[in-house]
Amino acid sequence: MVPVTAVHSSTGGEIGAGWYNYVIVYEAVSGDHSSTSLPFTAYRDFTTGSTGFSGSTNSVEISNIPIPIDHRVVKKKIYRTRAILSSDLSNSPFLYYELAIIEPETTTYTDTTSDDNLSSSSMALFVVDHAGLCYSFHKGRLFCCNLKLPVVNFLSPPYSNDGLENKMFSGTGVITGGEIANASSYKYRLVYVDENGVESDFIETPEIITPGEEWETLALIDLEYIPFLPSSEARRVVAKRLYRTKKDGNIFFQHPVVFGHNQISFTDTIADAALDSTKIHSTSTVIKEYRSSILFSEPGKPFTFLPESIISLLPEGGDEIMNIFDDVDGVLIFKRRSIHKLFTSGDPVTWRVVTIAEGIGQALTNGIIKSDKGVHFYSGGSIYIYNGGTISNTGNPIRQTLAKVQKLFSAVWFSQKEWCCFPVELIGGSRFLLIHDLKVNCWYKFTHPGLSGVSILKGTNESLISFAGGQTVKYDEKTFGPDILGGLDIEVQASLETGSYSNPTYSLLRLRKIWLYLTTIQGEVELSIVTDEGEASAVFTFDDETQRIKVLPTSGMETPVDFCRKFAFKVSGAGIKKLVGVKLELRRVRE
Repeated sequence: MVPVTAVHSSTGGEIGAGWYNYVIVYEAVSGDHSSTSLPFTAYRDFTTGSTGFSGSTNSVEISNIPIPIDHRVVKKKIYRTRAILSSDLSNSPFLYYELAIIEPETTTYTDTTSDDNLSSSSMALFVVDHAGLCYSFHKGRLFCCNLKLPVVNFLSPPYSNDGLENKMFSGTGVITGGEIANASSYKYRLVYVDENGVESDFIETPEIITPGEEWETLALIDLEYIPFLPSSEARRVVAKRLYRTKKDGNIFFQHPVVFGHNQISFTDTIADAALDSTKIHSTSTVIKEYRSSILFSEPGKPFTFLPESIISLLPEGGDEIMNIFDDVDGVLIFKRRSIHKLFTSGDPVTWRVVTIAEGIGQALTNGIIKSDKGVHFYSGGSIYIYNGGTISNTGNPIRQTLAKVQKLFSAVWFSQKEWCCFPVELIGGSRFLLIHDLKVNCWYKFTHPGLSGVSILKGTNESLISFAGGQTVKYDEKTFGPDILGGLDIEVQASLETGSYSNPTYSLLRLRKIWLYLTTIQGEVELSIVTDEGEASAVFTFDDETQRIKVLPTSGMETPVDFCRKFAFKVSGAGIKKLVGVKLELRRVRE
């Protein structure tokens, strides 16, 4: 891309003395705007002395303004600094005031405007690029959490381009006077370093060829048009850092020179060996994670995020934010082990975060969904609902299944049937679709080999579909049974409960082992012994179709019963293809 050209004239305008930097910003119809372009400047048309303007009748001809390829852009804005001066009362080179609004196709503009006529109410804002785990709209803003943000220094030096490669950051080789290789190629880069040690974007010289014989190292290079910085910026910009290539090289090594802020020229004499080979200029961007932070956009501008619009919920380590939701007067924040609310009344500086619950939160990725009744989330081996500040355990009826969940796929809310649908994978690899029917407060469980997700099919009548083992499954809205599109039903729930058995003398019995003989398919099977002393149960998970014999000590069952006088068997589950029999080993106890 051809860089923007800015050419100074000492006549034709009302621009006063000093240096001036410009940036360009794109704006969409929504009001969202891009971050600022790399700043550019124009140096005065004199060949000697200061590079800043003099007098009060200056003007700048700007051309080669890019035409945006994004059709959402409806206008381009040009911003300019006020006069940057060599005195302690200088304006900042990093505050840009609105100068002009032009059409997207316009490529030229002539600046004749004095500082007094720049817009004080409209200034260019730096915008941060970001990525986040999840988003939520709230009060006209877009909130984003669990962030990845680039480590950026927005305080960049301006480049210059007069179209003739004259008045720009550049250098001239001199045959003698230094220790630089003669008859060789060199380039320089300049960056600003902020108080955190972060480097800005760079400007780069064109290739500089030193004169002389190839085997000599007698040359020096005069650098010109180094951007001017007022000394008042010493707190924000701690250094103007120079990099240089070695002889005929392409890698930029840090130069030992220490520039003054107001330095605009430099004579380089040092040999390649004096460059710091351990400090190489890198153009890659460092990305930092903020797992416990929230970033929010400007009001009504969901794509405009300012770097200062970030809120951190400490600690960053471990208890990361998993999801956020709009909650009328604030934003609900679900971390792995806690729940919070950000109240958003008034100016963002007055917002506050309140902890709702600790020790409970969204434990697993995808383990959350918002319905008309509240926010449903998986935590601690069960599913809970948050509604109006109250948390209830709704997963208790299927707690044994939920305790084995190791992974969740994206949950969905089926509003037509008031179903919360959770596709899950259990320890061992079995996959189920767990549906909480909020109308009647009950759970349905469907077994699906290869289940990979569910979705809502919109239309006249909404439909719930899932994707399993290369098949698409549609759930019948009347019978709750699943129909495979183009295939056969795959869900059969079998159940058997026997009558009670006891010793003829009704004496005390000691239970030892239980045998279960069956042919299985993928799914769960629950085996229970119902006694006069209580009920002991065990759940088996199967992944394939085969004949099996399961042997289990009764002491290893959940809530074991060691002694009883009568008992019955109960077997149920979707993993049963054929039940062959159940046998119990027991001993009569002498009383």
